[in-house]
Amino acid sequence: MGMTLTQKILAAHAGLAEVKAGQLINAKLDIVLGNDITTPVAITEFEKAGFTQVFDKDRIAIVLDHYTPCKDIKSAQLCKQAREFAHKHSITHFYDVGQVGVEHALIPEKGLAAPGEVIVGADSHTCTYGALGAFSTGVGSTDAGVAFLVEVEGKTIFHAGDLHWWHWAEEDAAWNQAMERDFKKECAKLQGKPVDVGFFVLDPRQEGEFWWGFDWWMRTMEVKHAFPMHSWEDYTLVQTLRTLPCSAPYRDRVVEVSGKGQVFSWED
Repeated sequence: MGMTLTQKILAAHAGLAEVKAGQLINAKLDIVLGNDITTPVAITEFEKAGFTQVFDKDRIAIVLDHYTPCKDIKSAQLCKQAREFAHKHSITHFYDVGQVGVEHALIPEKGLAAPGEVIVGADSHTCTYGALGAFSTGVGSTDAGVAFLVEVEGKTIFHAGDLHWWHWAEEDAAWNQAMERDFKKECAKLQGKPVDVGFFVLDPRQEGEFWWGFDWWMRTMEVKHAFPMHSWEDYTLVQTLRTLPCSAPYRDRVVEVSGKGQVFSWED
């Protein structure tokens, strides 16, 4: 049986004669795309892992199109982080204020998406380039969220990673609904699970919806000690969460992180 166009493209980029559904492959990427919302998250993890150079400065595209011109200090800081990273690593395809439009219109206009290519981007609309005959898909957020549940020395620890109820005002209703659906589907697998220590996202970039994912996790699992993370050093979010009526059933179990380098211990 013949292969689909997607299979042919992926096979060519993996150096294989054919690929099948469900097969794991190692494929060459033509473009990796990020914007001013998603790139800073990747940069933080990149640097945390100790990497010092990118895989290919000519195959990375960073487009500052969501928050520019910046609406507040927080969004300006995100753009600054992406800008400094692009300059540090001499990213060829970096598009700043005055050079951008909607990223998914800009990428084809710049000739960065073509038939037969493999493109991944930290944005759900990356699949747009399929219209040009490329294989393109969005990764990141809940799509690529990796969570860990480990048991050690009689204790259960859960780290939600980027598995979170992502909701962005800039996205359309269908995208936000899909994020909610996928997030809750994963949460359901851990319904009622006892956890000694849990780490959950509290992200100030989500503004009024920052607490949604954290709250849902706390109502899904039986967590003794809940740590906020991915808060971009905005330690006031914990205090704000504690004042919300929704947190009444669990606010005394939310650990108040107030700065870097803190050490916590309990005797249960």
